This record gives sequence, structure tokens and C-alpha cells, in this order.
Amino acid sequence: MTDVIILVIKGLRILQFAILLRVLWSWVDPAPRHPAVKAYINFIDKLASPFKVVIPYGGMALDLGPLLLMLLVEGVQRLLIQLAIVVSGMP
Repeated sequence: MTDVIILVIKGLRILQFAILLRVLWSWVDPAPRHPAVKAYINFIDKLASPFKVVIPYGGMALDLGPLLLMLLVEGVQRLLIQLAIVVSGMP
């Protein structure tokens, strides 16, 4: 059971990295052309869309969706870590 929880935690860590990479990518290349990159961006954007909060900033807009998604993933990770500790019987 603990091994499954650890595997899910590692998967969530990879998801956090993918979200961060998406944010950085939007600063570097806002209009990617490669189909694999477009698919990756669409996947992350669909995950972040329920958390979309746009703040106007000058002539631009700041989207807080990825940040809120990362905070949610971090919270789930922490709950799973606590669950793994309880299941393994560690104090």
C-alpha cells in the first residue's frame, strides 16, 4: 500500500514540474508550432482551467490558474505523505 502511495506522490511531483515548465514555456515561446508541444500545453491548460483567475496587469493579463493548481497538487501530496506515514506505522 505504501509503495502505491509513494508512486502517486512521485507522479504528482512530475505533474508539478510539468506545470512549472508550462508557465516558463509561455514566457519563452507563447505560440509553439510543434504538435507535441501543443498537445502538452493543451493538457496542462485543461487541468488548470477550473482554477483560472485572470488579473489584468497593464497591457497583459496574469493567470493564477497554474499557481492554484500547483498549490492543490502540493496539498494532495502532503495528505498522501501523512497517509503513508500512518499506513507504515511510523510515529
